[in-house]
Amino acid sequence: RYFVSRLSSYRHVKTFAFTNTFGMTNVTNRFYKRNYQHYFDYAASTPTVSVVKDAIMNYLNNENAFGNPSSTHSIGETEKKKIEDARKYISGYFEGDDVIFTSGATEANNLSLLGLGKVKKMKKKRQVIFMGAGEHSSVLKQQEALTQMGYLVIPIELDFPSGQINFKYFEHMLAKHTDDKHEVVAISHMLVSNQFGTLFDIKRLSEIVKRVVGDTCLLHIDATQGVSKVSKDLLSIKRYSDLPVMMCFSGHKMGCIKGIGGIVMNASAKAIFKSPLIHGGSQEYAIRPGTENVLAIVALHALMKAELTEDKVNANIENYKSFYQTLKEELNDSDIEVVESDAHVYHIVTLYVPVAPGEVYFNHLNQEGFAVSLGSACQAGSKAIPEAFKAREYTPDMARSFIRVSFFNGFTTVEGVKQLAATLKKLADKFISEQPNYKKGRRLEKWIARHAEKREKHLFDESKKPTPKNDAVENMVKNDFTYSRVLIRWGELGLKGKNRKNFILTLQRNVSKQLKTTAKVRVEQTNDRLFVVPVNDEECKKIPEIINRLQEVFGIASVSPCVKCDWEIASIEEACRFVASKEIQTIRGTDDTKKLRFRISAKRQKGIPETKFAYHTQELQRHVGGVILRSFKNLEVDLHEYEVEVGVDVRKDAIYAFGEKFIGIRGLPTGTSGKALCLLSGGFDSPVASYMMMKRGCTVHYISFWSYPYIGEKLVHKIKRLVKQLSRYQGLDAKLYLVPFAKIQETIRDTCEDRYRTILYRRAMNYVANNIAYRNNMKVLVTGEALGQVASQTMDNLSCINESARRPMLRPLIGMDKIEILKISEKIGTHDLSVERAPDCCTLFQPSKPITNARLEDVLAEEKKIENMNHLVYIAMKYAQVMKITPETKLEDIETELRTGAEQLSNNVESKDTQAPGSIAPIKN
Repeated sequence: RYFVSRLSSYRHVKTFAFTNTFGMTNVTNRFYKRNYQHYFDYAASTPTVSVVKDAIMNYLNNENAFGNPSSTHSIGETEKKKIEDARKYISGYFEGDDVIFTSGATEANNLSLLGLGKVKKMKKKRQVIFMGAGEHSSVLKQQEALTQMGYLVIPIELDFPSGQINFKYFEHMLAKHTDDKHEVVAISHMLVSNQFGTLFDIKRLSEIVKRVVGDTCLLHIDATQGVSKVSKDLLSIKRYSDLPVMMCFSGHKMGCIKGIGGIVMNASAKAIFKSPLIHGGSQEYAIRPGTENVLAIVALHALMKAELTEDKVNANIENYKSFYQTLKEELNDSDIEVVESDAHVYHIVTLYVPVAPGEVYFNHLNQEGFAVSLGSACQAGSKAIPEAFKAREYTPDMARSFIRVSFFNGFTTVEGVKQLAATLKKLADKFISEQPNYKKGRRLEKWIARHAEKREKHLFDESKKPTPKNDAVENMVKNDFTYSRVLIRWGELGLKGKNRKNFILTLQRNVSKQLKTTAKVRVEQTNDRLFVVPVNDEECKKIPEIINRLQEVFGIASVSPCVKCDWEIASIEEACRFVASKEIQTIRGTDDTKKLRFRISAKRQKGIPETKFAYHTQELQRHVGGVILRSFKNLEVDLHEYEVEVGVDVRKDAIYAFGEKFIGIRGLPTGTSGKALCLLSGGFDSPVASYMMMKRGCTVHYISFWSYPYIGEKLVHKIKRLVKQLSRYQGLDAKLYLVPFAKIQETIRDTCEDRYRTILYRRAMNYVANNIAYRNNMKVLVTGEALGQVASQTMDNLSCINESARRPMLRPLIGMDKIEILKISEKIGTHDLSVERAPDCCTLFQPSKPITNARLEDVLAEEKKIENMNHLVYIAMKYAQVMKITPETKLEDIETELRTGAEQLSNNVESKDTQAPGSIAPIKN
């Protein structure tokens, strides 16, 4: 009675009325003016489930459960063990290496980012943090503190109308801030939107970060609305590209009590923490000092162990889906609209309501006994429009017309959802009837369609913009301007001497071959520049595809879409306005209020007389910069930390205005350094080795050894797909020599000592490869060996293997570790092929204890035991299959060759006849 009398004196007593549904006796209902029949705000907080209550009562009933976990006596050690058991299970659930317990997700989010700020602050480079534009307030409100620490905080914009991350803009900005003046130290984004239920593709985000920045950048994920609501694999720390990962969660969002949450992390993320936000004891590794809340940790452990199994989570998702579909179907014939995203969870549903603001619906539903929400509970009482609505480009008036409904398994029912839908429709009909001029229809759907069309025109259809009357009007662009060519810049070729023309001619020829299947173009060389010129306006539309293809051509440092101008300054002004409008619209979209920093970079070739063009570099930059400032709103000049760059290149033949620089893969043009033969195994290393040799100008061909029938057809198919992928960078036909190797391996197995097998295999491969290279004028052999990586790649063993080559044997990966090799394989697109399991001949008859310090004389003595080695090598060469593979080779054709080739090789390997069957062509001399 004392508790209830005190409770009823509080202003917010109504919030306790919900608990009648969860087990409070009806005797207390007389103290409440309103009894909630249906609660639909589970995204704010969830009821305490029975397994948690049982764990709490068991803990409280234990008379010894009061010890301090930091104490070293038995009672303290018992409490410590409960924490460590929970830590081990929870970190294992997320496939992480450790977990730091906090009071909830808000503290966890602050500890993740502000803790990073105290550790990673440097003076040499401006440190950058990318943060989701529609994040929870516990993340967004850290911006000011992080800025004061010296960080540059950049928002990760959302795509319209999907609500997903704008990956193109994100990658653009990430690359722009990965230079010698910036260091991107952290990326922060939520897994599930607490406002709209959008399920963000964090996997793709992490892949972009790893590709552009590397694997040292912290990935902070706010998974508060995801735990227990999405499939378990989405919560795996290992899923996110081996980056340092911190994933935050809160217990009261999934059925636990309030006051418990945590940060799950991998080992590389844990190493980042060196200075805590608060100071005290050594609890939680001194990252979050203070006596641990053992009761809450035990409750969380019990909940996750009992209720968050994979089967139960999947069943919960199916239930949420049925609730979502029921609500959507019930509202389908009304003017109330369900806000959808390309990918979304089912336990959070945002509704767009007609006529009246969402707050009016909220109050009426409140009177009817339905508890819903206008947004995040952490922003309750704030009159500001939540950032989640701004991120999706909704106007302030529209943002006030949303309500949020959320479900929780075991407490939400289909019948309750139907009653909510019926009440909502009744309210909507009531408000609509009070507005005689209201036209029925789905307003949000129509607005999105109009806004998308307007946005599309604004972004991409420059020709339909009206010609402005005033020079200072924004986005002044002449109708006759469009990107008409692509400018190619080379890097290392500029250092060449008298033979530079040969290198440029080869690059020009390679570009023509690479673009042969992409677009109809001319490749022109003028004044130390290469230009790709589409033959007509229709082909000009393919410039984005042309740029993508050119980024895979060796010898190219960067490319830019450009416009050819007349020598008159007015023509240059209009061209630069056009280029600036394209670049600004790509980044800004329709948000004209967003401030951007820009610069003009101009170059003037020597030898141009002033009578032909009077502007020098500095004068031209100032003039064009002034034109851009007058033509566009919310721009400021920043020569160092810019987001938009417009370039002007004054050459002897013409003037060119260009936009963004797309970075190429540099190196030397393929074919300028001769031919090489790469021993291709199908793993990660040899494809990367061949790529590195292409980068130095080699035309690479391949040889692979197939021990049929011990090794199946899967390996051959994998090898051919690898060669096809690598041929994209070469642009020339790549030959693949498929050599039968089983007989040689059988002979070595039966004749020689076990521990020398691997070395003898490699020497036999070199004998075959050396002869093929000699007959086809290939200057060198290439392998993917790295010093000390496996037993056969020790210094002594490599020396023994190298002696058999008779030709220069290049090992471009010799000083690289596996992580560096894997990064390159992901970059060039061979990683996913190499990771496929397909046994190769190196694993066949593999010795249990291979020798690691072989002596050449011992190896030669073992090799002499094979009396017919020369004959075996000759047979292997004679029956080798030779095929040409290009980027356009169809996989269907490869599979057909494989089925027939497998039978032929099997017959040839086992045949005692010295004559090759007529169906297989011997290697040409």
